[in-house]
Order: sequence, then C-alpha cells, then structure tokens
Amino acid sequence: MADYYGATLYVPKHLITPELEAMIDEYVREHEIEDSVVDGCEWRILKGAGLMITLYHGSGAQDFEILANLLNDEEHEALMLNVRQLLRARGEDYAIDFLERFPFRVTEGRNHFNDEFCLLITQVPLPEYENFRTAAEQSEVRWAFQQIASVVTELGPYIRFIAVDLKRMLPERWDVFICHASDDKKEVVEPLYRHLESVGIRCWYDRGEILWGDSIVGKINEGLRSSRFVIVAVSPALLKKAWATKEMNAALSQEIDTGQTRVLPLMVGTDEDLHQITAQLAIQRDKRYLRWCGEPQDIERELRALIRRENAKGKA
Repeated sequence: MADYYGATLYVPKHLITPELEAMIDEYVREHEIEDSVVDGCEWRILKGAGLMITLYHGSGAQDFEILANLLNDEEHEALMLNVRQLLRARGEDYAIDFLERFPFRVTEGRNHFNDEFCLLITQVPLPEYENFRTAAEQSEVRWAFQQIASVVTELGPYIRFIAVDLKRMLPERWDVFICHASDDKKEVVEPLYRHLESVGIRCWYDRGEILWGDSIVGKINEGLRSSRFVIVAVSPALLKKAWATKEMNAALSQEIDTGQTRVLPLMVGTDEDLHQITAQLAIQRDKRYLRWCGEPQDIERELRALIRRENAKGKA
C-alpha cells in the first residue's frame, strides 16, 4: 500500500509482476514505509478496488478493502434522503451538492488488522476523478465530507472512510447518444457535447465516433445499443431528416421493449416550432421534455439525476 496525494493504491495479488515488485520496493525505501504482510504478500497488498482518493478518514489504520454493499436499494435511498434533508437543515449546501452529483454507496469494509467498518464510496469518470484528486486537500472539501460522514453516522452506520474510485470505462460504453439533425450541430449539439464530455459524461456523437472508412449504419447501431440514454434534439430540421428520425424511432422501440426510460427529448426552436413538433410527433406528448435555451448545465443536471437513479438500481 502506498499513499499518494491522499490516495491509497491497492494491488490484487494476481497482478504482481517482478517489475511492479521492484517499483514498490523502491517506493518503500524512498518513503521509509514499513513493510507489512497481508494474505502472504508484502506492502499490504489487498484485494482492493484500485486507486482511490480518500476524502474522509475517521480513525484507525489508513488502509481498507471494500467487501459489499451494506444496504439494499430501498434502504440506501431512504438513508440518503434523510441525510440530505438533515444537511440542508444545517445549511451544508456544499455537502448536499456532492451527494446529489455523485452516487455514493454505503459499503462494508475491513483493513489489514481484519477490523470491520463501513465506508461511503463512489466511482467517477476520469475528469471528475482528477478534480477530486486536486481538491481533496482543500479545507472546504474536507469539511463537507466530514459533515457527510457525521450525518450518515448519526442516522445510520458509523462511517470510517469516504473515498472516490476511478470508474473504468469500456470503449464501447457511453452514457448518452446524441441524436440530431446536421442543421443543429453548431448551435445545439456541439456546445452540449463539449460540456457533457468536460464533466465526465461520455457521449456518442457521430463526429467523434464515425471515422474514415467506418460503416455509418454499423457505428450508429453500435452507439444506440451501447448508450444508456438517447438525447434527441427535436427540431423542425430533424423532422425533415429521414436518418435522424430513424435513429429516434429505433431508440423509442428499445424503450418500449425494455420498459426503461431511454429517449430524452430536447426541444429546439420557438414556441411555434414546439407546437408543430408536438402535433407531428404524438408520442412526445407522453414524455416530459426539456427545451434548449443555450445552457448545457441545465441538461447536465437533469441527466445526472437520471444516472443517479439508474445507479441506485444497480444498472450502472
């Protein structure tokens, strides 16, 4: 185990190579870390979850191993709802923002002494992971997570650690597919795509995914299959594009088959355009939609709420 910028590195035993042993040896010597043995391996090598950033540490040894979720989905949602309400009553808005933006879960854990305790853990994409790494030592961030740990402990299990893990993304897995007409690229799709990617929400967007020589149909079908949600930028221009409407209809068909929310209408245009769209697309009358007002942050906030709900159901 090695501390690095407030993080702890856990290495599964089966991944140890001679080169890695040499690197750990050098680190141990340079930082005067005492060798220890866990499960027959030196340097406190545990069955860990990878590189984590520790945001709060209550007491005891600094290492931990994640075992399993402590609460079922219903119990977890009830606990976190009450935690947010109590934090709000105490004016801890910064702490609430973290809980609303990231899907923290209460898990069981233990350390190399076999002490058992509870942790609050979340997984985030690389950009947000790096943001946490640089912010981990800021006093206001530390205070926010200290308050979160205190309130969770007050209402539920004692929390010894709060930590952030790097979410490993498969290349073929996206959070959202952006269905649109080419006419809407500059004013709507490009700013939306850039913003969502910048905050760690992975987007399938044709300009970045369909390369020279690729099968257009094949890549689009792959994107639709592998995305959790499909944002449809519904505009008068889209209604005139046969290809874009086929994408939308394919996503709607998947939604009907699975019974899960997938298609997220984003209305683009004037009030008159909106009236025309709803008259032409009757199915949209049954869906809550958002209107594009040039603020991608609004879309991000709504999308995060959906992702949190899916994560809470264990579908992530």
